Amino acid sequence: MKKISASILALCLLTSVFSSVLAAEKPLSVWQNGEQIQFRQTEPIIEKGVMLVPVRPLLQKLGVEIKWDQAAGTVSGAKEGPL
Repeated sequence: MKKISASILALCLLTSVFSSVLAAEKPLSVWQNGEQIQFRQTEPIIEKGVMLVPVRPLLQKLGVEIKWDQAAGTVSGAKEGPL
């Protein structure tokens, strides 16, 4: 009986190790109107259950004109009409 219990325990431990390997992270993707947004420099990440994405490619895909003010260290965006 001890051998059977030990075998079952060992099998469960081995199975749990392999299941965590199979649950490796998949690359994240963002879609807008059926088109995938490509992030070249920094990929999206999930932090504390929230997806963080680089804002520039996202706003460019929406047609927003982006300007960087070096002196103030701020970014601004503008677009005519609805987003």
